[in-house]
Amino acid sequence: MQHLMLRLDRVLVRRRWLVLGAWLAVLAVAVPFAARQSEHLTGGGFGVPGSQSQQVADRVAHDFRGAGDASLGAVLVSRPGATAGDVRAALGRIRAAVAGTAHVSLPAGTLPRAQRQAGRPTIIVPFATTVDDVQSTDVASALRKRLGIAGGVTASGPVAVHLVGQGALWAGLQDVSKRNLASAEAIGFPIVALILLAVFGSLAAAALPLALGLVSVLITGGVIFELSRVTEMSVFVTNMASMVGIGVAVDYSLFVLSRYREEVRAGLSPERR
Repeated sequence: MQHLMLRLDRVLVRRRWLVLGAWLAVLAVAVPFAARQSEHLTGGGFGVPGSQSQQVADRVAHDFRGAGDASLGAVLVSRPGATAGDVRAALGRIRAAVAGTAHVSLPAGTLPRAQRQAGRPTIIVPFATTVDDVQSTDVASALRKRLGIAGGVTASGPVAVHLVGQGALWAGLQDVSKRNLASAEAIGFPIVALILLAVFGSLAAAALPLALGLVSVLITGGVIFELSRVTEMSVFVTNMASMVGIGVAVDYSLFVLSRYREEVRAGLSPERR
């Protein structure tokens, strides 16, 4: 293995510009797909196709059809000054959102009963689903988008609309996770850059681990996009890819660069370091 790594090292040194160009080409191809990596990700992705647990789950769903369907619903909370017309308008938005979303419907008589409760401060609107709790996460995510829900509740209007149920909880958690990931990266990168600059004392040396982390995350994002088109993958895979990509890139870059600089200071040429 050592002999193989030494040969690879010599090839990379001799063909460094070709290697760099190849990586830049791969990066250019990956960036557009990395920007779309979450398009096919789902709230599932926890089961293994063909596994015994998946076979049992499929058999239970077949033999007890409907028994494992998820519970989803909406809760309408009237804000001060809300009128019966505002409640009816909110119910109309719910009806339109449910009608445009697969695997969910309104049981017969639900809307008329809710309209008769228009004077109450809180109204519960149950949904009927044809999916389990895991798959209901995608249903809840679609409903959140159609209803304009942010942070678990409609952002404005005299009647607040909340989604409730296990799938709604996971859908909200996914949104929070995405926002926190973006925030963590925005805050973490400058901090890591300052630490690397203090350690190496050189902007070029400090930029290399960050560049490697960024490249690894972007290329992995492109791979995630392609894999998610052919297999079910959880939305949390983006968080894992970001954490592992940045962490490992910075960690190993620190190790390699530190040893490289030690060898150069010891008198070895850059090619023999």
